[in-house]
Amino acid sequence: MAPRNLEMRHEKILIGPDDELGGDAEDNLDIRDFCADRESTNAPGVAHVGLDLDLDLDEPPLWPEVGDSRLPATAPLAAEGLFGSSLPPNVEPLHGPKRSQYGQLKRGRHLASRKKFRAAERLEQVPDVIEDHGPNVIGFSPHLLRSPIFGSGDDNWHAKHQNIAHGSKTTTMPCGRRDSLSYCGPPLNSDHGLVLFALLLLARRSEFTARIRFRPRKFAHEVLGWADSKHSVGRLAKTLRQLATARITRDWNEIRHERPLTIGLISSYWQEGADVYLVFDPKLAHALRGHLTFIQLPRLRRLSTNLSRWLYLFICASDCKEWLLLTHLRELYGTTQPLSVFGRQTRTALEQLKQQGLIQEFHTRRGAVGITKYRKPVGTDS
Repeated sequence: MAPRNLEMRHEKILIGPDDELGGDAEDNLDIRDFCADRESTNAPGVAHVGLDLDLDLDEPPLWPEVGDSRLPATAPLAAEGLFGSSLPPNVEPLHGPKRSQYGQLKRGRHLASRKKFRAAERLEQVPDVIEDHGPNVIGFSPHLLRSPIFGSGDDNWHAKHQNIAHGSKTTTMPCGRRDSLSYCGPPLNSDHGLVLFALLLLARRSEFTARIRFRPRKFAHEVLGWADSKHSVGRLAKTLRQLATARITRDWNEIRHERPLTIGLISSYWQEGADVYLVFDPKLAHALRGHLTFIQLPRLRRLSTNLSRWLYLFICASDCKEWLLLTHLRELYGTTQPLSVFGRQTRTALEQLKQQGLIQEFHTRRGAVGITKYRKPVGTDS
């Protein structure tokens, strides 16, 4: 299509700094405000550019449209205006920052994302020693705390979810809302979790391959809070034996997805005289990396029932911002109890947690429970 026939109104265009124009230079430099169609304008006029120069109206238009054959192919288009590189230095383009500024913004966002990624990768590094988080605090993987690993220890539930893999019975367990893990070994409960956390607390600032020495009766009574009796010693020996045969398989890296890795909890233990020596599995370090959940061992020890201890671990590892379905909570706990019985036991356990100041409030409705937790528990030492 041929370019439209244009003519200039009787106006005066001044090109200069903002203080000489008395306004924004961008408003004075917009040439489209001075162009009009011949068919819609009947009054003849003379255009003045800088000096008053009379122009013959029969001459071609002073400012050709974009796409006109008289406009050089290399001329700058709308991005820089028709002036090209002749814009005064104090006049900014009308279409946002320059390309170099866009590049700087993009590079800044890229560097910020790389910085966050490297910080997260440092968290995902496998530690060489058991870190010291405080005299009574232990950090552990939240994925294991939201699973039936230290749950009910129900044999019927484990038998229902078992399958035979490579000649051994493997239990597939839910781990939160979407994740899962594989477990091979005897059913564990919160007593096993209490013993494992107490041993990790005893071995803080030590390497995973270091030997830990303790006296069973003293450890069971003073650290675990059990009765000072031979029964507690036998209970501790059975718990250690079951922990030594447990194997857990999952993808432990939250940043770079790795192949599933099988870890153990205790590599070996033996008795010499009145003392017991224990060595952790070196691969247990994978459960102590990344974003950890911090557990107060004295608070866990004061809880009386298995369900209340598991709920304390679950609440510490969860944000509890949504209603929890009792069916899903029962599956995470790992029990085959009827839903009505499990609901009553859950209310009783939550009442105990509230009385001890571990949660702020809880509400129940048909088939669900809502928990309000303290962002920092009352009386936290660290």
